[in-house]
Amino acid sequence: MKLGGAFGKAARAVAFGRHMPPAKIARRFELSIRRTARDLWAITPADRPAPKRASSLLAALFAPRRGTVEPQGEVARLTFLGKTETLPIPNIDFGAPGPAPEYQLWRMNLHYMEYLEEVDDPLWVSLVDAWMDANPQGRRGAWKDSWSSYALAIRVVVWMQELARRAGRLPGSFVRRAEASLAGHLRFLEHNLETDLGGNHLIKNIKALIWGASYFTGAEAARWRTTGARLRRRIGSNGSGHGGPCASRWTGGAIQ
Repeated sequence: MKLGGAFGKAARAVAFGRHMPPAKIARRFELSIRRTARDLWAITPADRPAPKRASSLLAALFAPRRGTVEPQGEVARLTFLGKTETLPIPNIDFGAPGPAPEYQLWRMNLHYMEYLEEVDDPLWVSLVDAWMDANPQGRRGAWKDSWSSYALAIRVVVWMQELARRAGRLPGSFVRRAEASLAGHLRFLEHNLETDLGGNHLIKNIKALIWGASYFTGAEAARWRTTGARLRRRIGSNGSGHGGPCASRWTGGAIQ
């Protein structure tokens, strides 16, 4: 990075920090340390079994989204933010269309995986399998896109809703693998909540925890529910406008 660019970045960081409460600055620092450590030592947690699935799974609140993916044989056209890319399927390049900063939001949409809602069961399984193979938690820089807490929070809700919608139609071995990955996602999110940012980022984090608490059972699920409910109350009481009736619809009334 050129010297002028470095000074400019530092100046923006200082200006931004002046308007942040000390608790948020401390949280930002803590998350930065964790991200640096993961990048330096490629830290990957040991595999752990998923909690037991709940006997009754919540249905999605809204109809599946349409218009973002168009499978065409061995490729698919994916359109986000007005930009279309043609990628091979199922082994998608999850770094597409490239590492440049101007492509980051497009890459993030690729990792949200909301397009899974409009594909058939075989392609759904193949795409989720491909994502799990290509995106280990310990990959350097993963926190910027595939394991960004924001992208992760959107993705896990999509997976849980779709697993519920497609229940009984997917191979059991795949479901077990996907659920183990979901549990790993939620454990990661629990320790990397975006309380430094708040706003829509934290809303998505909370929604993911609450959906996870409804999808799984046991001590971990209870803890996710407690954490999500506590943060939801905090948002509702600070005048941010994200509490109230809309918040109660996050999980179809899973918590009240």
